[in-house]
Amino acid sequence: MIERVRQFAPLNQLDGAWIRNIAHAGPIDRVTANVFNVWMDEMGDGNPDQNHANVYTQLLEKVGVLIDPIYTQAYANNADMLDSAYTVPMYELAISQFTPTFFPEILGMTLQLEWEVLALKPTIKLFQHYGLDPHFYELHVGIDNAAQGHGAKAREAVEWYLDQALARGGDAEVQQLWKRIWNGYAAFATTGNLGQDLRDLLKQRATSPPTPRDKIAALMQRKKQYGSLNHGERRLGANLINDLFEDPDAFMQALIDSNYIVPGSIADSSFFQAVSFNGPMYKVFDDDELRLWEEWVEWLGGKTQPQKPETDPAKLMAMCIDSLRSRQAGTPGHATNQLSGPDPAQSAQTITQPVAAWFQAPTRVFMSVLSDPANGWIVKGSSANSRFMTELLGTDNPMSRAFGGSGGPAAGDKTWKQIAADWIDHGCPLPPAPPRAPALFTRMPEQAGRRMLGRLTLTSPESHVRVHPRGRVLGMGAVH
Repeated sequence: MIERVRQFAPLNQLDGAWIRNIAHAGPIDRVTANVFNVWMDEMGDGNPDQNHANVYTQLLEKVGVLIDPIYTQAYANNADMLDSAYTVPMYELAISQFTPTFFPEILGMTLQLEWEVLALKPTIKLFQHYGLDPHFYELHVGIDNAAQGHGAKAREAVEWYLDQALARGGDAEVQQLWKRIWNGYAAFATTGNLGQDLRDLLKQRATSPPTPRDKIAALMQRKKQYGSLNHGERRLGANLINDLFEDPDAFMQALIDSNYIVPGSIADSSFFQAVSFNGPMYKVFDDDELRLWEEWVEWLGGKTQPQKPETDPAKLMAMCIDSLRSRQAGTPGHATNQLSGPDPAQSAQTITQPVAAWFQAPTRVFMSVLSDPANGWIVKGSSANSRFMTELLGTDNPMSRAFGGSGGPAAGDKTWKQIAADWIDHGCPLPPAPPRAPALFTRMPEQAGRRMLGRLTLTSPESHVRVHPRGRVLGMGAVH
């Protein structure tokens, strides 16, 4: 809890920053008046003892966290602070510079912060449990209440603002402005990584030395400044590689899903080809960093159960397509070369579309289209006479290099090129059609719905984190 107090200092020592320019000299309407009333309370209505930033500074001192004054360079460069502790405060300061331009978004931000304050109740209980002063949080639960406090004022401001829009431009303007208000609400709730970074930091401190996964995540963070600018339009799955640097966990999983990393097998992991002398990432990592990658691959192998190698040519080819699917996004050739086959939406009709589009179809459909003699790439039963093998995989090009990778032990350590040749020589069999999905429940039980769809917070129990579809905290993880 003390570490949380430290990491939330930049946010709470700037409490109210998002509305600091809400009003200036001259006439104002009741929308601005309501938000300005919130700003006055944040500032303590002229009483230093009631100023929210001062109250939080006193809390820092009470728990023994001594940091430099907020107006100093040393405050910004504090080595004990996570970088993400500054993200939302910077966002507040930046958007408040353009208050008239982003007025609807700032209304939404105000509503989010003031309306969701009841989420601080577990924090108050934790502070009481550990004998820490919960006054700062109790103050906000009280002053931000939805009956007459800031929550009510924020809601009224939104309602009045939309009433003005209705009178001015009708429902079309209402919908346009409501979308912007909601964008502000959602942005304030989800911007930055402090919530997850703080959970990760505390989990790391509470356990044994960092795992190889932790070391790779840290390495990705160190490389993010440059790596997030150097991959152009290349993707892993649906995501740009540049963007994946924002989420190391997702990045690592994408590397595994695309077979760049094969758990337990350095030799089969094509990532190491990319960082070799002939690869595009040569010298991106030094020797110690390359050893970290090797340790991670070996560590992953110890966490996965050995399995019997697949021998069915159809299933192996499906495995090949599924593994390479994420890599094909952004590949120029797949955007220009076309294949014809049954329209996935209307099977009675034929459609011609780029290979990249067929990759989005079910694997069985894609295999059927790829092996269709009408497309001219494959001669069933003869890989030696198939242009797919002789032209696409028979020369040195990005596609043949991708097919030079291996499916690892699950594929009997065969390369994707060997698997493709075997599949063609066996007559291009198709894997079994997937079973029809059962009908979904029309209504999810309320408790399960909250657990699956709600946002995770700093105080979410580990049992909820484990079953949550995302498993990560978005944004700060708390309103204060």
